[in-house]
Amino acid sequence: MYNKYKQSTDGEMPPAWDAFFEGFKIGESEVVGRITQELKLNELIEEFRANGHKCANTRLFDEGGERCSLYEKLEAFENSAKYIAPIFAGFGSLTVEELKQYLKNNFTENVGIEFSHISDHDTRQWLEEKLNPSNFPQITPDKQKKWLNLLLKATQLEEFLQTHYPGKKRFSLEGAESFICALHELSELAVDSTIKEIELAMAHRGRVNVLANFLNWPMENVMAAFEEGKNEKHAQELGDVKYHLGFTNKINVNGKELTVSLAFNPSHLEFVYPVILGKVRAKIMNQFRNKAESILPVIVHGDAAFIGQGIVTETLNFSQLKPYSVGGSVHFIINNELGFTADSSETRSSIYCTNFAKALEAPIFHVNGNDVETLCRITKLAFEFRQKFNRDIFIEICCYRKHGHNEMDEPRYTNPKMYNKIQKLKPVSAIYKDKLLRAKIINTDESEQLEQTYNSFLEEKQKATRSSADKNSYILGDVAFQGRWTKYKPPSFEKMIELVETPITAKLLNQIVDAVHKNIPQEIHILPKLARALERRLEKYQQSTNIVWALGELISFGSLLAEGYSVRLVGQDSIRGTFSQRHIVYLDQVTGARYIPLDKFENNSNFEVYNSPLSENSTLAFEFGYSLSSPNCLTIWEAQFGDFINGAQVIVDQFIISSEQKWKRASGLVLLLPHGQEGQGPDHSSARIERFLQLAGQLNIQIAQPTTSAQYFHLLRRQMHQEFRKPLIIFTPKSMLRSELNASPADHFVSGGFLNVISSESSKNEKVGIVCTGKIYWELYAEAKALELLPNILWVRLEQLYPLDINKLKNIVEVNDHILDWQWVQEEGQNSGGWFFVKLSTMSLKWNLKYVGRPVSAVPAEGNAALHELNQHKIIEQALRKAR
Repeated sequence: MYNKYKQSTDGEMPPAWDAFFEGFKIGESEVVGRITQELKLNELIEEFRANGHKCANTRLFDEGGERCSLYEKLEAFENSAKYIAPIFAGFGSLTVEELKQYLKNNFTENVGIEFSHISDHDTRQWLEEKLNPSNFPQITPDKQKKWLNLLLKATQLEEFLQTHYPGKKRFSLEGAESFICALHELSELAVDSTIKEIELAMAHRGRVNVLANFLNWPMENVMAAFEEGKNEKHAQELGDVKYHLGFTNKINVNGKELTVSLAFNPSHLEFVYPVILGKVRAKIMNQFRNKAESILPVIVHGDAAFIGQGIVTETLNFSQLKPYSVGGSVHFIINNELGFTADSSETRSSIYCTNFAKALEAPIFHVNGNDVETLCRITKLAFEFRQKFNRDIFIEICCYRKHGHNEMDEPRYTNPKMYNKIQKLKPVSAIYKDKLLRAKIINTDESEQLEQTYNSFLEEKQKATRSSADKNSYILGDVAFQGRWTKYKPPSFEKMIELVETPITAKLLNQIVDAVHKNIPQEIHILPKLARALERRLEKYQQSTNIVWALGELISFGSLLAEGYSVRLVGQDSIRGTFSQRHIVYLDQVTGARYIPLDKFENNSNFEVYNSPLSENSTLAFEFGYSLSSPNCLTIWEAQFGDFINGAQVIVDQFIISSEQKWKRASGLVLLLPHGQEGQGPDHSSARIERFLQLAGQLNIQIAQPTTSAQYFHLLRRQMHQEFRKPLIIFTPKSMLRSELNASPADHFVSGGFLNVISSESSKNEKVGIVCTGKIYWELYAEAKALELLPNILWVRLEQLYPLDINKLKNIVEVNDHILDWQWVQEEGQNSGGWFFVKLSTMSLKWNLKYVGRPVSAVPAEGNAALHELNQHKIIEQALRKAR
């Protein structure tokens, strides 16, 4: 406006403008010059905020091309002049010299910061105040000596193992040893806060070092893992490699006790991330009374895996959602610029591997891994941020990898230029030791004494381990089934197939039926269509006392809640049910408020039911983690259609199926997988029964396909009432959900339990025995009834496929020796379903079991509904042919 006034001609502007701008004329040169300079300065500050991280001295193999260009722009300003910087919190006015120091500390030295993408003003202001040099924590000589000792131990352990076990892989921490100091800094902050427990997740790089030098895993365990002794006592305990192992310990931190857990993890790098969040969520809900500030998840990533594995972005996406909230995590990315043998130019399209974290509006810090003091300062800030805002924060430790992908690799095959530089680098322990020597914080004798003491300790533990008669006992001892898991011991085969009585009282049954149908508050305006459906279901129950599938499920949930067990159901469309059968939550059509009838049955228990994001891999991993920390909770993950489990095969194979065998970690997770041939095409027909049966072994899981609502009811209740915990895979119906055929009378709910095998009563006149599982039974039964063939058939339903109750089957065959024609009937292709498993498992039986079903097929089902009907009819016709 002033410039417009100056450029105007006489008489062009109103006279009042002359009076208004008279003062401006007097101090024009000083005021305008000052304003212009401050605007330029603020623009430069914003440029530093947006791009200053590119100038930081964090890339050990990159000179940082923009480092000088931004910083040198400050030289245009007078050093002693005072400038008001309103965009900085807590600064007031600064000299340019003071501003330079601030920008130097946070951009052009050993840390680069990114938080300009955060939209919340209060969050940015808090970060700016914490980044003010006057707020930096004071570092005492004692603290510096402690960090040096930690660094020396980290380095010495790796060197000792490399010297004594040169051919053994360990995926060393060398090049990133400062991370050990960051972990110890977190532990000290934790014990002085509300944190009672730290849950740590990481891949295999540096795991052995973290186990030994942070969790205090006994050094005998470390040495035994490398000695790899043989002992027949542990022949059936296959275990896992040393760099996949986890550990839980109560460590002493400055005289205070802190529980720290490192999760077991397979070689699939980032897949443990959602698992650990599930564990933490379960502890928040069931142990810490919904207080996220009592437990801290710390997630450690690799740079290439963080950006390369989709499970990370899946998990980041849901981490802020209510069903998955843990109050934020502290993330460390160990960035050694390599993914296996590929460098960063081959593993990502972005400047940083951390770019996906911006979607959460999370602060990101890039720290030079050779600067342990700056790393620990930023770690303190990260901890305080998480505790205050209950949000995620990311620290990228820019470091290197001393060896190849493992210690036997030759890295110069693929990264010669980088490793020529790495060979000349001093370890961070040596760099920090030199710094403290120069500052006279320690002397040479002290540093040598530290190294000699730890080296003697390692030699002593190695000698003790080698003299032990049972080296494997160190790593394969009874490390599980402690605490909340004490009463859940690994079962025998007999325990896995025994009948567990799980009835409820008629009174409780009717209370639950009334709660979900009649006792709905008037202020809840449910959808009229749903109200009519509830009325019809109630009328059918009152007329026949038959309970359909969905109602049987609700009764199982309500009864478990009343008995003090928690229930958590999460999946795709789980609130409504994929087929609109469940309606476990009533939504007010006016306000959108949720009303959950089963909440009233909570008895020191929690009932959680949520829809999940459109992800299988991460959400299943989360629920698996939840089950690890909550043996008293019926934890259920449901797929929209059974074949969606294909998207989570890593979690099935590496965690659910094998965690107890590898790590002695039991789980009671339930998978609900809708399954059945119904003309819906190849993608929505099969939950791949055959795949789970192939994975079954050593009593690792239970697999069931119940055919009635009462069987389903008792199966869910058995999961909590049996004396052990095993993952339970349930293949659930689709078209049969509303059928009266599989509806059970109420008296089946107030007596008995789940039956592994159901056989019809024998009249000794049957011509054929039909063995099957699932929906095909009802189709066969209906057709046989229509043809009046029921007296000619002995029906055998395998309700539990694994472990298979072979003794029950043997008894059925022996009692019915008049039957010479036994058939296994399935609707799946011959290379799918249960055929091969059942055939192999029953070879000892004298029944010459024959196959009836679809032929071998490359796809699970036909893509044409009419063709499906034709083939389904052929199966039924062939199965009943010999009963005529």
